[in-house]
Amino acid sequence: MWGMAMTMKTKDETTGTGSGKTAQRRVIQPSFDGSCALRNYLHEQFAQEVARLSDQDALGRAGEDAYAAVGFARHRHNHIRLLRRERVAKRVAWLRFEREAAAQAARMSPDRVVEELHARGIERFDDLVERNAAGVVCVRDLSSCLQVEIGIGALKLAHRAFGIKSPIGS
Repeated sequence: MWGMAMTMKTKDETTGTGSGKTAQRRVIQPSFDGSCALRNYLHEQFAQEVARLSDQDALGRAGEDAYAAVGFARHRHNHIRLLRRERVAKRVAWLRFEREAAAQAARMSPDRVVEELHARGIERFDDLVERNAAGVVCVRDLSSCLQVEIGIGALKLAHRAFGIKSPIGS
């Protein structure tokens, strides 16, 4: 199980015999930043519904309605309990972040996108994409030097200019 402490016998390094002492070893749980879908389908659907609501609405009647809409039995406090779970809260925050980045990218002019790309040393479209071993063209991971909204804006610009199909809000 994740996060459970396990005990094990340690060996005495000088003699090679068991010392009889028990050492605590923690299993490190991988961190979850909210960028991937939740394992529980209903929790994921609830997180997507709540991400569309404001913080205040999520704690009120609209949050309760979202809780019931995804298939849970209606109860006035269970949706708040689910929202307090760390993974669900991180997923909701991530979905809201993505939504805001997409909204900023939609408001960004094509000239500003090109200007921002040039400022970061991306002169050609080839600098933004790469071809993997299977020959599929993928967007490079430029998250360390490029804001999300600029990347989304660049993809939308490429979609409009070259007719490239994109799953990002066409």
